[in-house]
Amino acid sequence: MKLIVSIVHNEDARALVNRLAQSGFHPTLINSTETYLYGGRALVLVGVKAHQTQSVTEIIGKICKKRTRYDPPLPPPTEIGEMFITSPIKRIIGGATVYVLESEQFFHF
Repeated sequence: MKLIVSIVHNEDARALVNRLAQSGFHPTLINSTETYLYGGRALVLVGVKAHQTQSVTEIIGKICKKRTRYDPPLPPPTEIGEMFITSPIKRIIGGATVYVLESEQFFHF
């Protein structure tokens, strides 16, 4: 038995959970709170038999792709004489960090 722990971007979490459920797995989603420049993260947990590990990791790889986002610049400073950045801020979001752990037992009720 394996426990697959995936840390994904909030924007990908719902699509990932839906795809895993459609594929016959029973994922659990734990959302985190949104932070300003870093975006929210979600934890997706899936208990599977050892031979199903590759199927789940392939689904995660297809849904949770890295992408570029341009956010608006920070608000202007309040101090006189300070510079104001007018160009958007480039960020890479998405992707997934996946851990596959041994599980001694797994119950689904």
